[in-house]
Amino acid sequence: MNHLLKNKTFWVVVALLATFIAYIPVFQNDFVNWDDDYYIIENNLIQSFDLSSVKSWFTQPFMGLYQPMILASFALDYSINGNDPVIFHTTNLMLHLLNTLLVFVFISGLFKNDRVSAIATLLFGLHHVHTEAVAWATERKELLYSFFFLLGWLLYFRFLEEKKTYLLILSVVSYALVLLSKSMGITLIALI
Repeated sequence: MNHLLKNKTFWVVVALLATFIAYIPVFQNDFVNWDDDYYIIENNLIQSFDLSSVKSWFTQPFMGLYQPMILASFALDYSINGNDPVIFHTTNLMLHLLNTLLVFVFISGLFKNDRVSAIATLLFGLHHVHTEAVAWATERKELLYSFFFLLGWLLYFRFLEEKKTYLLILSVVSYALVLLSKSMGITLIALI
């Protein structure tokens, strides 16, 4: 048992499983009438991947914001099963689990201590501040932004350690995807 508690994979699985269990109720959520109707239910731009829609995602602001990655991810969900809220909430939860995993990778690389990494990851995964982003379909922008932000940050740190050009290129691509998800992603360059 002591060996199991020292295993990094064990702690990753515990953190991800606890996070998943905590967010199981999102599968019962419907859309909300705050802005899910504009972004998802009544949004013709997400109902296909035709050239006209894709061009609109990247050339025109939507709801006053430039966020083509959000529209693309909603279009992907819509292509699976139309306006089924379960699909949209499942994607949000999967993104949150990926973000939780990236936090574990980052913290364990930073502190080289599995207990610290496990505690920080559990706090991140289970913290109630993420509930809105996971449970409210339209708040996907927070989850996508966080995913590409954390990924870009991790790739840059790996580039600093390994000095491999492809890691820098992937970091820059992640940075571009952050900016295409949420304009607040511009802060990644300041962090780096």
